This record gives sequence, C-alpha cells and structure tokens, in this order.
Amino acid sequence: CAVVPLGLTPPLPLEAPALPPPWSTQGMRVLGIGRLAHYKGFDTLIDAVAQSPEAELLIAGDGELRQSLQAQVDALARDGNGGRVRLLGAVTEAQKQQLLASCDVLALPSIERTEAFGMVLLEAMSHGKPCLASALPGSGMPWVVASSGAGRLAPVGEAAAWAQALRWMAAHPAERRAMGETGRRAFHNRFTAEANTRIEVTMKALARIQVTFDSAVAAPRFDITPPVDPMPKPPPSDR
Repeated sequence: CAVVPLGLTPPLPLEAPALPPPWSTQGMRVLGIGRLAHYKGFDTLIDAVAQSPEAELLIAGDGELRQSLQAQVDALARDGNGGRVRLLGAVTEAQKQQLLASCDVLALPSIERTEAFGMVLLEAMSHGKPCLASALPGSGMPWVVASSGAGRLAPVGEAAAWAQALRWMAAHPAERRAMGETGRRAFHNRFTAEANTRIEVTMKALARIQVTFDSAVAAPRFDITPPVDPMPKPPPSDR
C-alpha cells in the first residue's frame, strides 16, 4: 500500500504588505497558529519560549483559552520577559500568509490526537520554514515532519525539552534554513493537490496491473503432458 497525504494548493505570491510584520525583537521568530484550545498545547510553547531568551513568539488565533493564556503571558512580563510572547488574536488569511513568510520557525506543540495531521505544517513548508512539532504518537505530525525532513520533533508537553529544541534552532541558523528548504521541496513533490493526483493515478494503474496478474494466476491450467499408456507393450519377438 502507499500513503496518500492531504494536499494543499501552493500559496500565491504575497502582495506588498500594508504594514510590517509585528515582530519586535531581533531574535529567532517563532510562530504558532491555531485555535486557543487545550489540545493545541500553546501553554507548553509559551513556557518554552520563556526559557529561550533567543526567541520571540507570536501566536495567531483565538479560542476559549485566550484569557488563561494571556494571563500566562502577563506573568512572563512581570518576570522580565515582556514583549517576547504575544497573542495576536484572529488574523485574516493574508495576515497569516504574511506571518508565515516572515517567521523563522513554525511551532506546533499539540498534546492530543485531536491534532490528527497539522495542516499548518504544510503551510509552513510551502513557505520554506522549518517546523518544530510534538512527537505525538498516533498523530500525523511526526510523520509529516520526519518523512519530509522539514524540522525537528520535541516530546509532548515537556517545556524544558521544547526550550532545548528552540535553543538548538536559534544556535544553528544554517541547518534551520536547510530544513526549511528541504520541507519546501517535499511540499511541492508530495503534499500539493497536484502531487496527490499523481500518486492516486499511479496507485490506480498499479491496482489494475495487480488485478490482471491475479486473474492470470487464478486462470485454469491445462495439462499438456502426453498421456501414459497404462498397459506396457510386450517387447518385440526375436522370431
């Protein structure tokens, strides 16, 4: 069998933005995108960035945890980490694409299998951005990142390990950019709607060949061996 992944249409070229991206520091730009819900694990990501002075984090999205996550961000500000973590709220599609184009790393720290695949990983890959995702068993996230070489994985819900992974990425910009370019190639080769169509066509052709082969194997066979005379003939007489 073969895996046919979900596919996206490649993003259109960005028009010149009316406003500059909302990053405020010169550190590594880490982007989170998604609903502010428990299964997304953004609290882990916020704690990890608090332990990573090289990183700035923007989270785009809204949801039921907006208030509690904002309280977490405010507590970091009181501890001297103000400005490095911000919640942007809901953004438009154009704003999302602008954020993806301007970030250094896309982080997806989901903690439950509710995150079945992580389409935002493909969106980041389409922009040539490396991904840092949860090594969540039973989710498609680890497969997408590992099979495409588009980034690294971190243990689920472990802020210290996520901070270590972020510090590694900040300290290795060349490797980070290489992962992003590898992910971009993988996106165009495997994760676009066009690539999915090619895979499906190939699989259907192989299935037809397999059916033909199985039919040939199962067809009745005819024995063409000459029959054996059950009564042996007597030897010729000397007379």
